Amino acid sequence: MKGLCIPLFQAFLALSVCLSSAGEVCSNDMRRAVWAGSFYPAEPSDLKKAIERYTVKAGQTHVVIPSGKPLRALILPHAGYIYSGLTAAHSSLVLKENQFKKIVLIGPDHRVGFTNCALTDAEAYDTPLGPVKLHPDAERLRSDRGMFRHIPASDKSEHSIEVVIPFLQRYVGQFEIVPVVAGFGDAEGISSAIASILDNDTLVVVSSDLSHFLPYEDAVKMDKETIDMILQLDIKKISGSSNRACGKIPLLVLLNTAASRGWEPLLLHYSNSGDTGGDKSGVVGYAAIAFYGNVSVQDKGISGPVLNQDQGRALVRLARKTIMERFGRHLARADADSLKTALKDEIFNICRGTFVTLTIGNELRGCIGSIEASEPIRESVR
Repeated sequence: MKGLCIPLFQAFLALSVCLSSAGEVCSNDMRRAVWAGSFYPAEPSDLKKAIERYTVKAGQTHVVIPSGKPLRALILPHAGYIYSGLTAAHSSLVLKENQFKKIVLIGPDHRVGFTNCALTDAEAYDTPLGPVKLHPDAERLRSDRGMFRHIPASDKSEHSIEVVIPFLQRYVGQFEIVPVVAGFGDAEGISSAIASILDNDTLVVVSSDLSHFLPYEDAVKMDKETIDMILQLDIKKISGSSNRACGKIPLLVLLNTAASRGWEPLLLHYSNSGDTGGDKSGVVGYAAIAFYGNVSVQDKGISGPVLNQDQGRALVRLARKTIMERFGRHLARADADSLKTALKDEIFNICRGTFVTLTIGNELRGCIGSIEASEPIRESVR
């Protein structure tokens, strides 16, 4: 009996620690800071000093911010701070404390290899600056298990999300996150899912470096081309290219979202590791790019073209397809392709209030919708 006392006491003590403060995250439910001490300082004081040093230097850059349109998204690099920290710190030019309640972080998978997206089931991400809780929308996305699922190996090894969080903690302060690690997958489908959780209090942050290990001059040339593609929202060219960015899928997710909502990109800073690390024989490129626009896009108005019968039928098919997929059923390939083609019509990018009513045998079974023109029609119906 005496031999059982110590483990039982230890278990009780561990439980007491988890429950000691209401609202705090139990350490067992935390995604640990895997790369603290290698990609960035592990000591809080050292990390704060490093970010402050980069922030002061970034403050010397003059950027003309678009007037009358709020910040909606950022592209930031995720290399070691000694290489990409200055470029990442240029986010300080457009971020301010308590600006956003929720940040959707989308970074690429570097180390595991999987289709679609990994989304941790931990309650928080830990950093030397303190834990950042997951937003409830993370669980909402994870309910679509075909697109988003917990992959423990990704939690244990991926750096693309972790590395950017301390900058956001420094500039925004308190917020919750939806941390998505994207593998190989349908960027349009991921974009549609992400669009369902966007609102005026949400910032999208895509974590991506640019070209990898090219000679300095070649890297600068390629990176300039890539940045121009991003600024032009040129989805086709980005999609068909290679070695332009390690975060290709996250970039395509953002560009699809930006194109559908009329967001305007603005280059904040460009550099590469040859500028910051010294060796120019094989460098990695970095860019900080901000996107401005309205989530509701109500400045486009709700007047405009009226949907014809074929377009209306496409929306009904979309509603049915969405419900079917929730029950693990799928349209035939030909029908799915036909619907995907129909939904590319530009009219579905217009923001309108929508309402979906479900009936069986003329009997009402449910309804859901919004009178606000807060999303493109396609996303709102879905």
